[in-house]
Amino acid sequence: MPEWCRRSNLGHGLLDENGAWISVNPALCHILHRPAEDLVGRRLEEQIVEANREVFRKAWEGVAGGTLPSHCMDLEFQAPDGGRRYTDVFLNKFEESPGAMMVQMVNITRHKQNEIALAQSISRIQLTSAVAGMGFCEYDFKTQIQKCDDNVLRIYGIRREDFSGRWGTYIHPGDLEHVEKTIQETVENSDSGEIIFRALRPDGAIRHVRSFFTVERDLEGNPLRLTGINFDITELLEKRKNLEWILENIPVPALVVDINQPSENRTFLLLNRKITETFGYTREDTPTAPAWMESAFPDEAYRTMVFDWWRDALRQAEKGDGMVKDAEFRLVAKDGSCRDVLHNGYLAGSFLVLTLRDITEQ
Repeated sequence: MPEWCRRSNLGHGLLDENGAWISVNPALCHILHRPAEDLVGRRLEEQIVEANREVFRKAWEGVAGGTLPSHCMDLEFQAPDGGRRYTDVFLNKFEESPGAMMVQMVNITRHKQNEIALAQSISRIQLTSAVAGMGFCEYDFKTQIQKCDDNVLRIYGIRREDFSGRWGTYIHPGDLEHVEKTIQETVENSDSGEIIFRALRPDGAIRHVRSFFTVERDLEGNPLRLTGINFDITELLEKRKNLEWILENIPVPALVVDINQPSENRTFLLLNRKITETFGYTREDTPTAPAWMESAFPDEAYRTMVFDWWRDALRQAEKGDGMVKDAEFRLVAKDGSCRDVLHNGYLAGSFLVLTLRDITEQ
């Protein structure tokens, strides 16, 4: 093998006329997760998964017989740890040694795994969206909907024969710029995003839509398409407004948090005025659940105990009737005073509604 091949970061190897390794460079050993002594003398075909062997045989015969000057193919190898290694393999004759073949190999394992995971994710999304009544779409990057299911048509209030495919047709003009900007920023900076917007139906009715979308990219990271799920949250928003009004006006300290958010980013959907009157904290003081925990439970060991209790209690509530068992904790108010507080909670969908009753005097 030429010295430049040995030093290359690209996988290089030589095969004899029977397809057995003559020599391999360190990069190829790294790609296949095998030392050189496990490769040299063994036939490459034996290390390829069964489903790829016919592809390799045809390529070998074509290049060896002269009908193909070279050939590039994707091959899958079995790693010693039981995992799979996905590679781009370029096969051509090695003119310096009659009968020998030069193999050049690129590791595409991570890309292939992402591709498989994406395909599985899309299948799960399609199934979930169909069962849950959510709409599944595929978009290009020219504001065109390539595919959509019947749930999308139902959300936008249109018949399939009237479906134009341009998403701007169905978004309220006041939200269109925001939607396009959010998608563009997601494509540039991330692989997934979320947005809430108003859909404008042909009959003039307005529906509120929540959309989660994923960016699919090629091997170089260039965006190929968007896939997303959309669901109508109009009724949910109405219920939420009613719930917020009730909780804001009850004479008991109460707060609401969306537990579907990651625990480190959970924001309060509501922190009613009775909370401020009783404990002093405003939403500006404690905009997130972690900020509330640090202020109300400044002792780290005690805060950890409270957090662990809530984590377990929420799991039990999700499995049961949604009610969170009562708990009594010592809370530090904004003025520094310690209060004994009885916590009562219940789950309303993904929302945790929590009331806090000051029982210090009792």
